[in-house]
Amino acid sequence: MPFRGSLKGALAVLVLLMLALLLWQLVEQFQQTQERQHQRAVDYSIQLADRLSLNMALNAQVALNLLDDAKGPPQNGDQKASMLAHLRQSMPGLDSVVWLDADAKVTADSDPASSDASFLTQMLPSIQGRTYYYADARDSASFYLFVRQPGASNDRYWVLRGEHTEQAGASGFRWHRFAWEDAYPTLKQRLDRDHPGAVEPATNFGRWRFEPDGGGVRGTYSVCTSAGGSIPRWLQNRAARQSLPGTMRDVLTEARRRMKAESERQ
Repeated sequence: MPFRGSLKGALAVLVLLMLALLLWQLVEQFQQTQERQHQRAVDYSIQLADRLSLNMALNAQVALNLLDDAKGPPQNGDQKASMLAHLRQSMPGLDSVVWLDADAKVTADSDPASSDASFLTQMLPSIQGRTYYYADARDSASFYLFVRQPGASNDRYWVLRGEHTEQAGASGFRWHRFAWEDAYPTLKQRLDRDHPGAVEPATNFGRWRFEPDGGGVRGTYSVCTSAGGSIPRWLQNRAARQSLPGTMRDVLTEARRRMKAESERQ
């Protein structure tokens, strides 16, 4: 009898241990299921946010492309209606279009009954330096897309110092920005007078290098520049590509002129 009692006790302990192990496994599986569901929710949220961000960026780029040919705000109601209809072809949910000046004050509005001018002006600190920016309306019933219209940016200029170079049989010309305001105060005054609001970006340096190449001359053009501010990078790149052929053509024309003048002197 004592042996049978000990056996029953051992069996009871074993059953309790198995129940505890089963309970632990159930808790562990529940926690793992919760973690997997949470991770799936996080992954889905990230994917949704990425898709939403991409969609917003595409909408902003569409607006920039459509505004590319426009120069400043429309001058009359027909032009406002035409621009609004043009934008709605790609953004059907668009309600109205507002044009702002550099201080975020309304200069034109396709909806004359709108009353959000003060809200738009208050957004100035948020939209400065951005190609585009999204913001919720006060009532959260709609949102605003701010885009910086190509062609509406401040004028740019550079004052550069250049020098002729000779190195290893090659001649060239290089330039860079320098601190010129104190040395040329008259130029500074004239720029401020004739081009108010124009800015001088911080970066512009480069060089031309010419070296003999068989019976001709090889020319190498290197430049590093940035218009700065909020001008979209795609617009800066396009301007650089469009200006490069003209720059090369001007240098070739000048080289031919000098060669002709030299031959005439001889």
